[in-house]
Amino acid sequence: MTEGETAANSVAGTVRMIEYQGTWVKIIIELADGEEFVVNLLDDKFLAAPLTEGDKVIARWSAEFVHPLTHRGGSSDLARLSGEDFVVLPT
Repeated sequence: MTEGETAANSVAGTVRMIEYQGTWVKIIIELADGEEFVVNLLDDKFLAAPLTEGDKVIARWSAEFVHPLTHRGGSSDLARLSGEDFVVLPT
């Protein structure tokens, strides 16, 4: 990951919840604006550097894994949209 990708493809926040899901771990990060960001991490990666609730973290990802979402409805109120109103576009 290049320096430019790090800034654009990252979020900082506080770990609010950790759920073990078998072969992976679901981590919920609370962002500064109160929004939640969910990370699904393979358990071997999590166990190599475990987190606890309350930890301050930065989640980063490579731009090659970004899949933009677009709205296919008439309403401009994105807060009321459900998953079926979005489509994942191929990169």
